Amino acid sequence: MDIRQLRYFICIVELKSFSKAAEQLGIAQSALSFHVRNMEADLGAKLLARNSRGVTPTEAGKTLFEHAGTVLRQLAQIRDEIRGQEDNPRGLVTVGVPSSVSMVLTVPLIEAVQEEFPNISLHVVETMSGFLEEWVRNGRLDLAILYNAEVVESLLAEPVLNEELYLIAPAEERYRKRKTVKFSQLPNFPLILPGRPHGLRMLIDSYATKHDITLNVKVELDALPQIKALVSKGIGYSILAPAAVSEELKEGGLSALRIIDPAISRSVALVSSTQRTLPRAGETVSRAIVSIARQLVEEGTWPGKLINGMSRRT
Repeated sequence: MDIRQLRYFICIVELKSFSKAAEQLGIAQSALSFHVRNMEADLGAKLLARNSRGVTPTEAGKTLFEHAGTVLRQLAQIRDEIRGQEDNPRGLVTVGVPSSVSMVLTVPLIEAVQEEFPNISLHVVETMSGFLEEWVRNGRLDLAILYNAEVVESLLAEPVLNEELYLIAPAEERYRKRKTVKFSQLPNFPLILPGRPHGLRMLIDSYATKHDITLNVKVELDALPQIKALVSKGIGYSILAPAAVSEELKEGGLSALRIIDPAISRSVALVSSTQRTLPRAGETVSRAIVSIARQLVEEGTWPGKLINGMSRRT
C-alpha cells in the first residue's frame, strides 16, 4: 500500500461508487480498480463489495477505512505543523463536542477561530460522549469536550466547569414560577431520557440508585432535538443541562427547574490524548476553547461553576 492508494480507497468508500470516485479523482475507473485489486492482494482480504446500494466496504474494508483516515490526517498534520512554524499557526484541527455543549460553544468557537486564526481549518464533530472518548484515543479527533473526564484513562484533561442538571418541563406558568424540584420528587414526572449506556442516563441512574429512588422513565430516546420537542408538547419531562435548552429557555419554549437535595452535577473538561503531541494549531484551538468556555460561563450563557487545574491519566 501507499498513500495514493489510501486516498483512492477512502474516496471510493465515501462516494460508494468506483465511477464517481474515478471522476472526482480524475483517473480512469480501470486504474482505480487496479489499485484496489493490488491492495486486496497485498492485504490478503477483500475490501469492497458491490451491491444494490453501490459499493460498500467489507469488515476488512471498514478497518482499513478507519485507519486510512487517521494515517492521512496525521500526515496532513505533519505537513501543516512544519509549514506552520511561523507566528501564524495553520492546519486542520478536529474537535468533538456533545450535542448539549454544541448548543452554546460551537458557533462562538468557529467565529473566534476564523477571525483570529484564519489559517486554521476547524472541523467540529457533534455526537455522543462515548464516541468522542474513543475517537480521541484512536486519533480521529485532536480535542474533545467530555463529561467527568477525571475517570477516563489515557487522556489529558483540563477541567473547565461543573454544571448541574435540571428537570426540563413544558413552558407552563406553574413551572415558570417554580424554581426547584427535590430529587425525591422526580418519580412523579414521566421522563424522556436517553437509553443506557448514554453517559447522561448512567449519571442520572447512579444518583437514583444511590438514593434508592426509582425513576418513572416512559420513553428512551437518544436524540436531543426530539427529546426537547416532546417535552415542549407536554408528552413528558427530561433531565438535561441548561446549556442544552438555552435557546428554548430564552424564547420561552421550555421551563427548567433546578434539582436539589441532592443536585445532580457533572464536570466538563477539554481532553486530548496522552499518546500524541498536539500540533501547534491544535494547541491554539485548545486555548481558544477554554477561553471561550470560561467567557460563556462568566456571562451566564453556559450555566455552571468554573474550575481550574489539569489532570493526566495514564
